[in-house]
Amino acid sequence: MKKTFNHNEPHAYSGLNKSSRTYFGYFIWLIIIFSLLLSSFPASGADATSLGFTIAPTFDDVPLNHWAFEYIEILYQNGYVAGCSSNPLLYCPEQTMTRAESAVFVERGIHGADFLPSDPTELVFADVPHKEWFSKWATGLWQDGYTAGCGADPLVYCPLQEHTIAEGSVFYIRMLHGQNFNPPDPVGIFVDVLIDKWYARWIEAAFAADILLPCEVEPELRACPEDPLTRAMGAYMMVKAKGLTLPPPPPGGSGIWISTEEIMSLPTSGTYWDEVKAAADKLPSENAVGGHGSTHDVYTMAAALVAVRLEDDGRRRIVADEILEAVNNHVENDGNSLSLTRTLAGYIIAADVIDLKSFDPALDAQFRQWLQYVVYELKLDGKTQVEKHYKANNHGTQAAVVRLAASLYLGKLDDLADAAEMLKAWLGDPNTFTGEFNWGSLCWQADPQKPVGINRVGSTMVIAGSVRNVDGVQPDEQRRSGCPGDKWPPPEDVHVWGGMQGIAGQMHILSRHGYDAWNWSDQAALRAVSWQHDQSRGDAPASGEDLFILPMIDCAYRTDFWMGQAVDYGKQVGWTAWTQPAMMGGTCK
Repeated sequence: MKKTFNHNEPHAYSGLNKSSRTYFGYFIWLIIIFSLLLSSFPASGADATSLGFTIAPTFDDVPLNHWAFEYIEILYQNGYVAGCSSNPLLYCPEQTMTRAESAVFVERGIHGADFLPSDPTELVFADVPHKEWFSKWATGLWQDGYTAGCGADPLVYCPLQEHTIAEGSVFYIRMLHGQNFNPPDPVGIFVDVLIDKWYARWIEAAFAADILLPCEVEPELRACPEDPLTRAMGAYMMVKAKGLTLPPPPPGGSGIWISTEEIMSLPTSGTYWDEVKAAADKLPSENAVGGHGSTHDVYTMAAALVAVRLEDDGRRRIVADEILEAVNNHVENDGNSLSLTRTLAGYIIAADVIDLKSFDPALDAQFRQWLQYVVYELKLDGKTQVEKHYKANNHGTQAAVVRLAASLYLGKLDDLADAAEMLKAWLGDPNTFTGEFNWGSLCWQADPQKPVGINRVGSTMVIAGSVRNVDGVQPDEQRRSGCPGDKWPPPEDVHVWGGMQGIAGQMHILSRHGYDAWNWSDQAALRAVSWQHDQSRGDAPASGEDLFILPMIDCAYRTDFWMGQAVDYGKQVGWTAWTQPAMMGGTCK
């Protein structure tokens, strides 16, 4: 029986120890490997759990039983690829890679998942004009010494030409060993790779390094060097060359918003404690309703904080019952999509704080099912909460808080990573996000060709006849008070602080789970709050429901925007005067 790979099955020997391979011992090794292949070759359709893999599929077209599931998922979870389609999320595993696409793979493999090359200043390849998206990638690959192009007179790269297995072998073995790697002469391992072919030594070197899968192993070993390189095979070769594995999950027990250990370190006296306890004591009399004016969610969050701090299971029971009431009362039916956005975060954080899964497993299962529905499936105003994240204004920033909290509670680490990449994209930092935000008027964008959620550092605009500093402006919120005109300073607008609530919430959650979000885009959140607090050129300082932001900012940046006044809750969360005592001489939480 002939046994072939055809890149549709997982290979049987990828886990073998190859450290003792030498070119001298190839033929002895091949005898051994053939016997192993014949006895232990996995059946087509072996699922990812047989590989010790438990994560759910990210891409709709890469199911668990796809031969390259493991490698595509590892590449995605490490941030190297975003797929070929965002809605639905697809990877297109059988699609042939072009040389342009391979340039992106290899450059990120060399420099890291977040790498974004600079725009080229000179024309290197005659067939790679500056206007093309792949120009910087192909040029970067040449500058790094990983390609000499596909033709010399004139120098050309052939960006749209299909990539081959042979070419991929060169790129990925160099990724493993460095740009100056020169493989030994070939010895004739594959029947379809003549030793006088230019790629023979690269094919054999890649095979020896476990970077290349043969396309047939019985009755003769074949490499199919001139076959197209698919995106699935590219993922396999990249993972092997980089030695990538799944990134570690967020640290367990750290708390979506705050941990038990942090709560237990906080005081049970003083003004800020009195505020959160007074809110907690409003339950269970407060009815669980949704809508813009609902406070039940933030009171439930307060009750959870107090229950844990007092180690009071009676209060934990009240919190659990209030969460159940919210589920049973279908708070999602009260108001519109924005109402739901502002209602959900408090319940998710409360469930996490009291450890609902351990306290009441049956209720937790019901809550998780409901949360999956209201965040990822229910469409209000035609969009799910995840889809509302694409809005560039405060609805989008607050929907992102819901998405982050839900992804952590439900263990959707792929969605957590996607949401983080979207925040990077919104701020204008290097990212893998391929979608489009729904921007409003661009009149406050310092660079309308490259809109961002917060104007970049050093941004200026000519307003009222003078060059004005607009570094830190939230253009999609500031526009609501009107476009720049002939007066300075610009009018105040409350939506700016609404946007800031969502920004601070995202950065707080992400920073607790391995992301350096507070420092993204030159400390964008600090620049935005600085703009808003300088009344000579920006918006009004925070007040009322927006005050809860300031202890978070002061804690993150060691600033002193907050003057110590009472802080209760905002549109989604609150009680930060107690939980994040940046101005109280304590440690920032």
